[in-house]
Amino acid sequence: QILPALNASASREGAVVGWIRPLSMAAKYTFPKEGNPKDPEAAHIFGSWESIYPNDYLARKKWDYAIAFQSVSAEDPTKQHLQVERRQIVKRIKAAGLTVSKLRSTDDKTIFYRIAGDQDLLEHWAETTHMRMKVKEGKYGGGFDTFVVAKKAKFEGAGDRFFRSAERIRLIRTILDAERQDGGAEIGLRVKENDGVILGHFALHDEDKRQFLMEHWVKKFFKPQPMEEIRLYFGEQIGMYFGFLGFYTFWIWWLLVAGIVTAYFQYTNYDTYTYTDSSGTETTITYMTYDGILTPAYVVFICVAITFLIEGWKRRQSKFAHDWDMQDFEKTEVTRPEYIGKDKKGFWTHENDWVPLDKELKKLKDEGEEFPEAWTEAKYGAKRIDISIGGYIGMTSMIVTVIIGAFALLVFKAFIGNLLGSYAQTLIGGMCFTAFIQITNMLYRKIAQKLNDRENHRTDTIWDDAFIAKVSLFQFVNSYVSYFFIAFVKVWDLTFFGVEEVCQSSTDDAPANCMYELHEQLMSVFAFQVLCGNVIEVFIPFMKRQMKAYKSRRRVHTKGENLDEMRKSSVQKQFESSAYENPFDDYAELVVQFGYITLFSVTFPLAAVLALANNLIEIRSDAYKLLSETRRPFPNGAQDIGTWANVLQIMSYVAVLTNMGVLAFVSSEMDRLTAGFAEPLLWKLGIVVILEHLVFMMMYIIGEAIPDVPYSVRVKAAKSEFLRELHEKKDTYVKHHPGASIQDMIAATKPFVDVDPGEDTDVTDKED
Repeated sequence: QILPALNASASREGAVVGWIRPLSMAAKYTFPKEGNPKDPEAAHIFGSWESIYPNDYLARKKWDYAIAFQSVSAEDPTKQHLQVERRQIVKRIKAAGLTVSKLRSTDDKTIFYRIAGDQDLLEHWAETTHMRMKVKEGKYGGGFDTFVVAKKAKFEGAGDRFFRSAERIRLIRTILDAERQDGGAEIGLRVKENDGVILGHFALHDEDKRQFLMEHWVKKFFKPQPMEEIRLYFGEQIGMYFGFLGFYTFWIWWLLVAGIVTAYFQYTNYDTYTYTDSSGTETTITYMTYDGILTPAYVVFICVAITFLIEGWKRRQSKFAHDWDMQDFEKTEVTRPEYIGKDKKGFWTHENDWVPLDKELKKLKDEGEEFPEAWTEAKYGAKRIDISIGGYIGMTSMIVTVIIGAFALLVFKAFIGNLLGSYAQTLIGGMCFTAFIQITNMLYRKIAQKLNDRENHRTDTIWDDAFIAKVSLFQFVNSYVSYFFIAFVKVWDLTFFGVEEVCQSSTDDAPANCMYELHEQLMSVFAFQVLCGNVIEVFIPFMKRQMKAYKSRRRVHTKGENLDEMRKSSVQKQFESSAYENPFDDYAELVVQFGYITLFSVTFPLAAVLALANNLIEIRSDAYKLLSETRRPFPNGAQDIGTWANVLQIMSYVAVLTNMGVLAFVSSEMDRLTAGFAEPLLWKLGIVVILEHLVFMMMYIIGEAIPDVPYSVRVKAAKSEFLRELHEKKDTYVKHHPGASIQDMIAATKPFVDVDPGEDTDVTDKED
């Protein structure tokens, strides 16, 4: 009764959106359960069948994965092979035992296949692939253990579906990529996507879990992050990123307090300067030095604080790795589908060394010895080295280009200052440097990614580590070369190509002050970097959402865009969102920020204020981005933050050298300390070198004194292992001795536990 009247009204006056939403909800819950005619007009108004017929089996089923194909017309003979490939892929998916449901996009250009796995199938593959799952606390001991269907009762499940969302996605992906002889579909999703056979494949959001995270993570601005829920939904790799982001943000609070105190003394420290003008008149002016008595103390503080950050994160990281069972993840990581090689007998070691299966090893294998799973050997070694050498030559060329570009921008900035004044110099210079850094980073990253792909890395972790090494080196030079030039080149008043390079002065007629120029350069560039990052990540997505909401309220008078948007399925909306592969860009942003607040932080102690404000927004904006703006990323595992930890460690050493260099050559405080000595420059260098050695010694002592793995984690791991072994031993004994007494059982477990058996009570329940 509703649909004909609504259709007639829509035909006469256009789509009355205000009617459609409430009436569609009424139709959804008042349609009879069976015998409902699937009216095509209803499909046009209300969208996909799953929204009209909620009692249908496929509509009720929860889907975990989706593959998108291009819809091929029968009249296009050039693309018929894509249709053949699609049918073969779907046939293989069904043959592997997975459930498939087909959907079409509203423009009929894309075909989606939603994929789910039945409980029995997922349990079989969990046992076959030796999947590790969390064990119940109490008598089972907690911790993690390899899943066995027969011992399902001892593992923690997620209600009726048992496997959690991320676990189901991993199992389905394993089935899709496993060889057909092992019962899998053997599709090779990443290879098919690179070849253009499929348009994309992605994990689907779980609406209940997504809503939970929106309420308890995104909207709880000043609450601790629900790390376990984040890890269970997005995987350990993204969980590790948000764990590091939270830990790093908390650490910045300490820099904030020290920075505010140091900045107060710097901004209230004035000096006088007397000069004689052309008429012979002496004039004395007062100017801010941007230096203070606490500058040397702040240098030492920042260097020691960096050590506590790195050592503290090692402890937090080890706790995450233990709680998430990721201690040995990199040892069990599978080979990338893009890896090119020959099938040869042998195996890869944990250090990524290839061990061929020679006669001696083959004999041991034939005798029944267990060997690691055989992998494929690299097809080329020399060619890979040639590619790397050529790539690094290209990297060096780009780094030289960036140095020249930064030098040119500094000259342009000085020209702007002479022409328009100091405020315009700060504003325009900061904008130009920010744009230059962003553009060159973007261009170089594309080149580095192509180079990394050609190097044929075996696992995703090895690929990531190589990519991080390439990008971080360029990023370091690109982001900080101007500061090195000001602090250690311009300070000597050198002349390049006929142009004398001297530092700026804080006020007119004041002497050149490199401390001021470093302060002004760091403040302007870092502020624009923070502003640019938040505009891209927060403001632009917010404006897109507002524009989308505005368009939906306009009540367009056609059956076009507005109805199409309403009819889009959840799968189509997720497919049209941008892909999120991994948190590489987010890590890179944090590492650059870390350099801004540590390498030359003594010249702008309030950089911690900008960093803290940015990170408090970043945590929630990144969370919202993952939950609403992008496709759900595949829940990858991670043992740690990878090579980023090494990058931070190296930067901590560089921070000591740069801050000590600023103290020796730029800061006026050391001039005051050595003013009465015969050779003040030598005394300054001597004092700074001694101080630098003392700081490095303090960093080493702190690093050695703080264990990487907390005592509580070691105790928890040992206790879980003990209880698990004890429970398995008791299970084995009861199985073979069903009528045994408690004394007999305790005697059998004597190597593990020594307790008073108490009363002689027969065992009547195997679980007891």
